[in-house]
Amino acid sequence: GAAGLAALLPGGSLYMDPRLVGKKVVVPLCGGNIDITILGRVIERGLAADQRLVKMYITVSDRPGGLALLTKTIADTGASIWDISHERAWLQESVDQVRNGVTVELTGPDHLKQLVDSLREKGYTVELPPDEKDRKPVVAPGFAGYREKVTSDWVKPAGESSSKSQETSG
Repeated sequence: GAAGLAALLPGGSLYMDPRLVGKKVVVPLCGGNIDITILGRVIERGLAADQRLVKMYITVSDRPGGLALLTKTIADTGASIWDISHERAWLQESVDQVRNGVTVELTGPDHLKQLVDSLREKGYTVELPPDEKDRKPVVAPGFAGYREKVTSDWVKPAGESSSKSQETSG
């Protein structure tokens, strides 16, 4: 996996190879040296970047059945609860309310809108993370990101260094 990716990055043996430029290239993750914990984090961050994993805060009644009604409302939209935390001490508005940190797995931005609309329609206060346009992308140091198109300005003439090639070399 890492060797295949390295070959495609600036300075790699396949970088700007005319057979590959402008084409979609897949680098399989393989081998016994993959750290499963890190791979899990990469997957979670990818889900979050695609708004398929979203953390939100929802205020509910702190009476019997309040949390059950919230989870039913979430389930009714087809969302899956990934994690939930019940936070009584940090809510200042009212002692009969509780703030819940809820992480849900969704199918994407449209599903998120459907869930939030459903919750608000039922009277819940929903706090979402900053808008996608305000979020900074998570990328590896020195790499512009997997969604950036490779262009010829990344190629440097022999003997000349560029800031992009220095960033990717280590």
